[in-house]
Amino acid sequence: MKQPFIFETTFQFGLEWIKEAGNLIMSVFEHPRNIEKKGVIDLVTDADKASESLLINRILDKFPKHSILSEEAGYTTGSSEHQWIIDPIDGTTNYSRKLPFFCISIGYKVANQTQFGLIYAPAIQQLYYAKHQFGAYRNHQPIQVSKTETIQDAFLTTGFPYTLHSTEEHNNMPLFSYFSSHALAVRRLGSAALDLCYVADGIFDGYWEVSLQPWDFVAGELLVKEAGGKVSSFSGEEVPMSKSSIIASNQPVFLQMKEIIQRLC
Repeated sequence: MKQPFIFETTFQFGLEWIKEAGNLIMSVFEHPRNIEKKGVIDLVTDADKASESLLINRILDKFPKHSILSEEAGYTTGSSEHQWIIDPIDGTTNYSRKLPFFCISIGYKVANQTQFGLIYAPAIQQLYYAKHQFGAYRNHQPIQVSKTETIQDAFLTTGFPYTLHSTEEHNNMPLFSYFSSHALAVRRLGSAALDLCYVADGIFDGYWEVSLQPWDFVAGELLVKEAGGKVSSFSGEEVPMSKSSIIASNQPVFLQMKEIIQRLC
Protein backbone atom coordinates (compact mmCIF):
# COMPACT_ATOMS: atom_id res chain seq x y z
CA MET A 1 0.00 0.00 0.00
CA LYS A 2 1.29 3.47 -0.90
CA GLN A 3 2.62 5.44 2.04
CA PRO A 4 0.98 8.81 2.86
CA PHE A 5 2.52 11.93 1.37
CA ILE A 6 5.31 12.84 3.78
CA PHE A 7 4.72 16.60 3.51
CA GLU A 8 0.92 16.43 3.85
CA THR A 9 0.78 18.71 6.89
CA THR A 10 2.86 21.37 5.15
CA PHE A 11 0.73 20.96 2.01
CA GLN A 12 -2.44 21.56 4.02
CA PHE A 13 -0.98 24.78 5.41
CA GLY A 14 -0.15 25.88 1.85
CA LEU A 15 -3.68 25.03 0.75
CA GLU A 16 -5.14 27.12 3.57
CA TRP A 17 -2.85 30.06 2.84
CA ILE A 18 -3.35 30.15 -0.92
CA LYS A 19 -7.12 30.24 -0.44
CA GLU A 20 -6.73 33.02 2.12
CA ALA A 21 -4.60 35.01 -0.33
CA GLY A 22 -7.19 34.36 -3.05
CA ASN A 23 -9.96 35.71 -0.84
CA LEU A 24 -7.83 38.76 -0.09
CA ILE A 25 -7.19 39.72 -3.71
CA MET A 26 -10.82 39.06 -4.67
CA SER A 27 -12.07 41.26 -1.79
CA VAL A 28 -10.51 44.26 -3.54
CA PHE A 29 -10.90 43.06 -7.14
CA GLU A 30 -13.56 45.66 -8.00
CA HIS A 31 -11.76 48.49 -6.20
CA PRO A 32 -9.54 51.01 -8.00
CA ARG A 33 -5.97 49.66 -8.14
CA ASN A 34 -2.76 51.37 -7.10
CA ILE A 35 -0.54 50.32 -10.03
CA GLU A 36 3.21 50.79 -10.34
CA LYS A 37 5.48 49.98 -13.29
CA LYS A 38 8.59 47.85 -12.76
CA GLY A 39 9.23 48.05 -16.50
CA VAL A 40 7.53 49.33 -19.64
CA ILE A 41 4.89 46.55 -19.49
CA ASP A 42 5.75 44.99 -16.11
CA LEU A 43 3.12 45.98 -13.55
CA VAL A 44 2.73 45.50 -9.82
CA THR A 45 -0.38 46.41 -7.83
CA ASP A 46 -1.13 46.97 -4.18
CA ALA A 47 -2.96 43.62 -4.28
CA ASP A 48 0.25 41.82 -5.38
CA LYS A 49 2.05 43.30 -2.39
CA ALA A 50 -0.77 42.48 0.03
CA SER A 51 -1.01 38.87 -1.19
CA GLU A 52 2.77 38.44 -0.96
CA SER A 53 2.92 39.94 2.53
CA LEU A 54 0.16 37.62 3.75
CA LEU A 55 1.87 34.51 2.36
CA ILE A 56 5.34 35.41 3.63
CA ASN A 57 4.00 36.19 7.10
CA ARG A 58 2.03 32.93 7.26
CA ILE A 59 5.05 30.87 6.19
CA LEU A 60 7.53 32.53 8.55
CA ASP A 61 5.10 32.40 11.49
CA LYS A 62 4.78 28.63 11.06
CA PHE A 63 8.22 27.81 9.62
CA PRO A 64 10.68 30.55 10.68
CA LYS A 65 13.74 28.70 9.33
CA HIS A 66 12.33 28.10 5.85
CA SER A 67 13.56 30.22 2.94
CA ILE A 68 11.28 32.03 0.52
CA LEU A 69 11.74 33.19 -3.08
CA SER A 70 8.98 35.60 -4.06
CA GLU A 71 8.48 37.80 -7.11
CA GLU A 72 8.23 41.17 -5.40
CA ALA A 73 10.27 40.66 -2.23
CA GLY A 74 13.04 38.51 -3.70
CA TYR A 75 14.77 36.14 -1.27
CA THR A 76 13.92 35.75 2.38
CA THR A 77 16.70 33.43 3.45
CA GLY A 78 16.32 30.82 6.15
CA SER A 79 18.70 28.20 7.48
CA SER A 80 16.96 25.04 6.28
CA GLU A 81 16.80 23.20 2.95
CA HIS A 82 13.06 23.93 2.76
CA GLN A 83 12.12 26.64 0.24
CA TRP A 84 8.84 28.25 -0.79
CA ILE A 85 8.58 29.84 -4.25
CA ILE A 86 5.73 32.35 -4.51
CA ASP A 87 4.03 34.40 -7.18
CA PRO A 88 1.43 36.47 -5.29
CA ILE A 89 -0.47 37.25 -8.51
CA ASP A 90 0.56 35.65 -11.79
CA GLY A 91 -1.23 37.63 -14.47
CA THR A 92 -1.08 41.04 -12.80
CA THR A 93 -2.01 42.89 -15.99
CA ASN A 94 -5.13 40.73 -16.34
CA TYR A 95 -5.97 41.34 -12.67
CA SER A 96 -5.50 45.10 -13.02
CA ARG A 97 -7.96 45.12 -15.96
CA LYS A 98 -10.46 42.77 -14.26
CA LEU A 99 -9.80 39.94 -16.72
CA PRO A 100 -10.31 36.79 -14.61
CA PHE A 101 -7.29 34.80 -15.87
CA PHE A 102 -4.86 35.31 -13.00
CA CYS A 103 -3.75 33.13 -10.14
CA ILE A 104 -1.57 32.69 -7.07
CA SER A 105 1.24 30.17 -7.36
CA ILE A 106 3.11 28.41 -4.55
CA GLY A 107 5.84 25.83 -4.99
CA TYR A 108 7.51 24.01 -2.10
CA LYS A 109 10.98 22.49 -2.47
CA VAL A 110 13.02 20.33 -0.12
CA ALA A 111 16.68 19.73 -1.04
CA ASN A 112 15.95 21.12 -4.55
CA GLN A 113 13.10 18.65 -5.22
CA THR A 114 9.67 20.25 -5.71
CA GLN A 115 7.45 18.38 -3.26
CA PHE A 116 4.19 20.12 -4.07
CA GLY A 117 2.78 22.91 -6.19
CA LEU A 118 -0.41 24.88 -5.60
CA ILE A 119 -2.04 27.21 -8.13
CA TYR A 120 -5.32 28.96 -7.36
CA ALA A 121 -7.35 31.08 -9.77
CA PRO A 122 -9.92 32.61 -7.40
CA ALA A 123 -11.97 34.54 -9.97
CA ILE A 124 -12.84 31.30 -11.79
CA GLN A 125 -12.73 29.03 -8.74
CA GLN A 126 -10.04 26.71 -10.09
CA LEU A 127 -7.61 25.11 -7.67
CA TYR A 128 -4.79 23.07 -9.19
CA TYR A 129 -2.21 21.15 -7.22
CA ALA A 130 0.31 18.36 -7.51
CA LYS A 131 2.30 16.32 -5.00
CA HIS A 132 5.58 14.66 -5.93
CA GLN A 133 4.80 11.06 -7.01
CA PHE A 134 1.13 11.51 -5.98
CA GLY A 135 -0.40 12.95 -9.16
CA ALA A 136 -1.97 16.21 -10.30
CA TYR A 137 -5.47 17.53 -9.54
CA ARG A 138 -8.01 20.20 -10.41
CA ASN A 139 -10.54 20.91 -7.64
CA HIS A 140 -9.48 17.59 -6.05
CA GLN A 141 -10.15 15.55 -9.22
CA PRO A 142 -7.19 13.84 -10.97
CA ILE A 143 -6.03 15.28 -14.27
CA GLN A 144 -3.72 14.18 -17.07
CA VAL A 145 -2.13 15.66 -20.17
CA SER A 146 -3.78 15.31 -23.57
CA LYS A 147 -3.29 12.45 -26.00
CA THR A 148 -2.76 14.65 -29.06
CA GLU A 149 0.07 13.27 -31.20
CA THR A 150 0.98 15.89 -33.81
CA ILE A 151 1.75 19.59 -34.00
CA GLN A 152 -0.91 19.93 -36.70
CA ASP A 153 -3.57 18.92 -34.19
CA ALA A 154 -2.02 20.67 -31.19
CA PHE A 155 -3.76 23.49 -29.31
CA LEU A 156 -0.84 25.54 -27.97
CA THR A 157 -0.28 28.44 -25.60
CA THR A 158 2.58 30.85 -25.01
CA GLY A 159 3.50 34.19 -23.50
CA PHE A 160 5.89 37.07 -24.08
CA PRO A 161 8.58 38.49 -21.79
CA TYR A 162 8.30 41.83 -20.02
CA THR A 163 11.36 42.95 -22.00
CA LEU A 164 9.42 42.65 -25.28
CA HIS A 165 9.36 46.41 -25.87
CA SER A 166 12.99 47.06 -24.96
CA THR A 167 15.10 44.23 -26.39
CA GLU A 168 15.06 41.51 -29.04
CA GLU A 169 17.21 39.24 -26.87
CA HIS A 170 14.25 37.04 -25.95
CA ASN A 171 12.08 37.57 -29.01
CA ASN A 172 9.27 35.00 -29.14
CA MET A 173 7.77 36.32 -32.38
CA PRO A 174 9.43 33.84 -34.80
CA LEU A 175 8.18 30.86 -32.76
CA PHE A 176 4.76 32.44 -32.33
CA SER A 177 4.52 32.95 -36.09
CA TYR A 178 5.66 29.40 -36.89
CA PHE A 179 3.38 27.62 -34.43
CA SER A 180 0.42 29.86 -35.38
CA SER A 181 0.70 28.69 -38.97
CA HIS A 182 1.51 25.02 -38.25
CA ALA A 183 -0.53 24.10 -35.16
CA LEU A 184 -4.28 23.89 -34.65
CA ALA A 185 -4.23 27.24 -32.82
CA VAL A 186 -2.14 29.31 -30.40
CA ARG A 187 -3.48 31.28 -27.44
CA ARG A 188 -1.93 33.81 -25.07
CA LEU A 189 -3.67 33.95 -21.67
CA GLY A 190 -1.19 36.18 -19.83
CA SER A 191 -0.41 33.79 -16.95
CA ALA A 192 2.41 31.27 -17.23
CA ALA A 193 1.21 29.33 -14.19
CA LEU A 194 -2.29 28.90 -15.64
CA ASP A 195 -0.82 27.93 -19.02
CA LEU A 196 1.02 25.09 -17.29
CA CYS A 197 -2.13 24.08 -15.39
CA TYR A 198 -4.06 23.83 -18.63
CA VAL A 199 -1.35 21.69 -20.23
CA ALA A 200 -1.51 19.39 -17.20
CA ASP A 201 -5.29 19.30 -17.53
CA GLY A 202 -5.22 18.36 -21.23
CA ILE A 203 -6.86 21.62 -22.30
CA PHE A 204 -3.74 22.80 -24.09
CA ASP A 205 -1.49 20.26 -25.78
CA GLY A 206 1.69 22.27 -25.35
CA TYR A 207 3.26 25.44 -24.02
CA TRP A 208 6.48 27.30 -24.63
CA GLU A 209 7.87 30.57 -23.35
CA VAL A 210 11.16 32.40 -23.04
CA SER A 211 12.65 34.28 -20.09
CA LEU A 212 10.55 32.88 -17.24
CA GLN A 213 11.47 33.20 -13.57
CA PRO A 214 11.18 30.33 -11.03
CA TRP A 215 8.03 31.77 -9.43
CA ASP A 216 6.39 31.55 -12.87
CA PHE A 217 7.00 27.85 -13.41
CA VAL A 218 8.00 25.82 -10.30
CA ALA A 219 4.48 24.83 -9.22
CA GLY A 220 3.18 24.40 -12.77
CA GLU A 221 6.17 22.34 -13.84
CA LEU A 222 5.37 19.75 -11.17
CA LEU A 223 1.71 19.72 -12.25
CA VAL A 224 2.63 18.88 -15.86
CA LYS A 225 5.07 16.17 -14.82
CA GLU A 226 2.65 14.60 -12.35
CA ALA A 227 -0.07 14.67 -15.03
CA GLY A 228 2.15 12.56 -17.31
CA GLY A 229 3.76 15.33 -19.32
CA LYS A 230 7.27 16.48 -20.09
CA VAL A 231 8.94 19.78 -19.18
CA SER A 232 12.38 21.07 -20.15
CA SER A 233 14.34 24.13 -21.17
CA PHE A 234 14.68 24.83 -24.90
CA SER A 235 17.95 22.87 -24.86
CA GLY A 236 16.14 19.80 -23.54
CA GLU A 237 17.78 20.02 -20.10
CA GLU A 238 16.08 20.19 -16.72
CA VAL A 239 14.70 23.66 -16.11
CA PRO A 240 17.14 25.53 -13.83
CA MET A 241 16.15 27.58 -10.79
CA SER A 242 16.93 30.79 -12.65
CA LYS A 243 15.56 32.76 -15.60
CA SER A 244 14.85 30.12 -18.24
CA SER A 245 12.98 29.05 -21.34
CA ILE A 246 10.27 26.40 -21.02
CA ILE A 247 8.69 23.70 -23.16
CA ALA A 248 5.82 21.73 -21.60
CA SER A 249 3.61 19.17 -23.32
CA ASN A 250 2.58 15.56 -23.56
CA GLN A 251 5.33 13.21 -24.71
CA PRO A 252 4.78 13.08 -28.52
CA VAL A 253 4.06 16.80 -28.99
CA PHE A 254 6.95 17.72 -26.70
CA LEU A 255 9.46 16.01 -29.00
CA GLN A 256 8.10 17.83 -32.04
CA MET A 257 8.05 21.19 -30.26
CA LYS A 258 11.62 20.74 -29.03
CA GLU A 259 12.87 19.90 -32.55
CA ILE A 260 11.13 22.95 -34.03
CA ILE A 261 12.30 25.32 -31.28
CA GLN A 262 15.90 24.15 -31.51
CA ARG A 263 15.83 24.53 -35.28
CA LEU A 264 14.40 28.06 -35.22
CA CYS A 265 16.19 29.51 -32.20
